[in-house]
Amino acid sequence: MPGSDERNPRALVGRSRHSSNTCGDRPTEVTLMQKNPLRHLGARRRRTVVAAALSIAALLLINTVLVDQQDAPAKGQPTLPVDGNQIHFTDDGPRDAPALVLIYGFTGSTRSWDLLVPSLARSYRVIRIDLLGHGRSAKPTGSGYAIADQGRRVGEALDRLGVSRALVVGHSTGGSVATAVAEQRRDLVTALAFIDTGPHREAFIPQGPITGLLETPVVGQLLWRLRTDSLIRKRPPSPVMSAFPRRSSTTCAA
Repeated sequence: MPGSDERNPRALVGRSRHSSNTCGDRPTEVTLMQKNPLRHLGARRRRTVVAAALSIAALLLINTVLVDQQDAPAKGQPTLPVDGNQIHFTDDGPRDAPALVLIYGFTGSTRSWDLLVPSLARSYRVIRIDLLGHGRSAKPTGSGYAIADQGRRVGEALDRLGVSRALVVGHSTGGSVATAVAEQRRDLVTALAFIDTGPHREAFIPQGPITGLLETPVVGQLLWRLRTDSLIRKRPPSPVMSAFPRRSSTTCAA
């Protein structure tokens, strides 16, 4: 039918794939490529994200190397010599009052407790210690920043301050350091108090299949609303808790 090829592009393409060229009898392949601008845009975006991620990783690596090579001395007073480094501390309240040791969280310092100290110092000898590498204490290079090492240094600092018995309070990561102090120095720590932390995971909820559900987004939040005191308190004994036997207490009227 005359003119049908013009109205039917598929017939034209199919025929041209096997037609001979003007230079010989070899068949000529006609490749049709449909360009998708969105696909190329997505690939370009992925390359940009990967490049940005690699750049950030490189900067973090360089920063880590530079920080590891820096050795900063203590900048605050007073300080105590512990493990060959100067540890900054503050000591407020009556010296003959019960000792209360405050240990801050991962990104904090002794200044984290500033607003609470005036009230606490009325009844306690409030001692705050800048852990090694934090606040105004020395920041040496190398190792020695493990939780157990930080706890040991807290105990040694209290020994140098003449503290024989103390209530130790830990906030966040400071709770882990407080736990280390109690594990290493049962003769020193009379009680532990935790703020947003705990010595072990089982101190909050029992281990088991429900633990995974509680950590699942949305589902865990819904289940947490159904918690009860008995569920939270029902847990295996931890080594830290066994160090502090349960004692009954009574309130006496004056």
